[in-house]
Amino acid sequence: MTILNFKTMKTIEILREFKKLSEIEKLRLTIHLLESNYLHLDIDKDKAIQKLEERLIELDNSYATTITNFSKYTYLTFLSAQFMELSEYDKNTLIIEMLEEKHLLIL
Repeated sequence: MTILNFKTMKTIEILREFKKLSEIEKLRLTIHLLESNYLHLDIDKDKAIQKLEERLIELDNSYATTITNFSKYTYLTFLSAQFMELSEYDKNTLIIEMLEEKHLLIL
């Protein structure tokens, strides 16, 4: 049973859109959300970000040498804005689902 059973429709929609993203886009969005102050989870965010960044560098080696302007990724910015509108509970459960998809839930 996934956490989805306890989410609002808006959260489910964001997760559906997340699952449609490319691997690189998923990594960029998850890193962006973890780096923000939107979440209050009892996980090691730095360790999660490090693992996500390592995977992103494997897929896009320019990530390691370029400062990324997140605003140029308009669809990811849109999803991030939708994320900010969620309740604290929904934000936390959604990020857990995102990390679970990246197999980082064990952090």
